[in-house]
Amino acid sequence: MSQASGLNWQRFSDQISLETQLRLQLEVLPHDFAPASGQMQLNASLLETLLALDKPKRPLLVDDERNDYSGELQLISARLDLVMAMLGRISPSVEASRHPLRLNACGALLDPALTGSGETELPRRLLRLYFEHCPTVPLELSGTLDPAHPGFVGLDTLSPAVHDALERLVFMHHRRQVAASRGK
Repeated sequence: MSQASGLNWQRFSDQISLETQLRLQLEVLPHDFAPASGQMQLNASLLETLLALDKPKRPLLVDDERNDYSGELQLISARLDLVMAMLGRISPSVEASRHPLRLNACGALLDPALTGSGETELPRRLLRLYFEHCPTVPLELSGTLDPAHPGFVGLDTLSPAVHDALERLVFMHHRRQVAASRGK
């Protein structure tokens, strides 16, 4: 085990994680793979979109003088929901099955059977995650398998924007889970 992979595992274990089931794909990458800057920008935009769509919707106060446009905002929100639903129906379906996943900005823990952890000569992997709000646009994360921790892919090529947005998404879902467990 390299020291870097052990550090990734330790950081991953120490941070809160999103534990869910998502449609995902995993593929082997060559050693010299580097994600394109366009993909990093797309990942950052996708995460910001997911954060915006996942924010709890608060009722607009109609009698508030500062909120003269509440009816129009509700209409725009409804239209955007409709457009997202329509896009999900007309976009080509992706062949990706649902799997349990534990994810944070340091790595992803998957079923070891998916990672092919025994293949140590090509340890690099590309993980594509398909979220419910954007079913045809994957979040693409590249990383390295950690042979000491089967099923763990240490993420190692995140841009600062993607890293921060992924941390915020994980924190938002964690906060929601805590609130739900307290019955709020």
